[in-house]
Amino acid sequence: MTGTHEQMGRPKLPSEALQRIREAEEAASIRLGQAVVPYTPRNPTLVYLPVEITAVGWKVIDHLLEFADAIFDAQAKEYLARYPELVEQGNLLQTEVGQEVISRTTWKWAKWETTLDLELRRRWTPEYYRAYLEEASQPGSEDRRQLEHFEARLREAVAERVSLWQRKSKEDLPRLKSIEIPEWLRTVEPSEKVIKRTAEKGLMDRHWQSVHALSRPTDESSGMANPSRREDVLRAQTAPVAKESRKAKNPARRNVKYEGIDRALSEISEARPKNHEEVFRFLDDRRVAIPNREPFKFAGGWLKGSQQNRHDATAWLSQTWGRLGLPAFAPGPKK
Repeated sequence: MTGTHEQMGRPKLPSEALQRIREAEEAASIRLGQAVVPYTPRNPTLVYLPVEITAVGWKVIDHLLEFADAIFDAQAKEYLARYPELVEQGNLLQTEVGQEVISRTTWKWAKWETTLDLELRRRWTPEYYRAYLEEASQPGSEDRRQLEHFEARLREAVAERVSLWQRKSKEDLPRLKSIEIPEWLRTVEPSEKVIKRTAEKGLMDRHWQSVHALSRPTDESSGMANPSRREDVLRAQTAPVAKESRKAKNPARRNVKYEGIDRALSEISEARPKNHEEVFRFLDDRRVAIPNREPFKFAGGWLKGSQQNRHDATAWLSQTWGRLGLPAFAPGPKK
């Protein structure tokens, strides 16, 4: 999440503020994880009946809303201390912080659902599990109502936090205006301007290095500057800035489709699947977008692709699983 705090459209925060946000979010994630343990397969007394699963879902929603409040407040507090006017206007909190909080909290909900669904698949017969999914996907079903309730509550929670921090900004604005904020911290620049300024700074650094070099004699016998050294310095001054520096500071963002695949695989790993087929079945059930590669693209599905070309499918999954650093598959029962 830390990278999103510096994206275009957001004012800058110093590194110590970003660190405080990270620590607050990590603490909120830990609290959430501990709070929902009774509603996950880690609870040996959890009852795996549809009505019971729905009942625990309502309790999970309450904990998710507490998580959303905590991570929202962590960012709002830092922005209020440096940009009270923007906080008072509300756009920063609503369109930037609020949308990020909704996205992250929704991902936590999907993670809980995924872990539970994989356990249901193991415990129930394939026919019963498919019937459960079909029932849950119907308009007006209890599952649909629960999801709609969660999404509405989450939007309301964000709106309430926006209003709360707007009120705080109005109360604190006179005091905060008296605190001098460095000009560079108030400046919001598009990425292209930042790149240009970085390039100009590189040329200036080279200029002063050349001046320093020319001010010293490099020919000890004559006590005068070496002409060949002077030419090298002049060439260095006019040399273009290497493009690699921009790529290093601004790595290309991965395709949204592949980010979704990585997230889905990370969620599956927490349920400790036993084999590749179980992973592919889950990806199909969740309708995770297939990658633009064979055998999945040609077959039009995860499981179909693995059945048509088992070698390529398992090779891709093994490579991706290893790249993400996910744990090994759970061993099956001994024969």
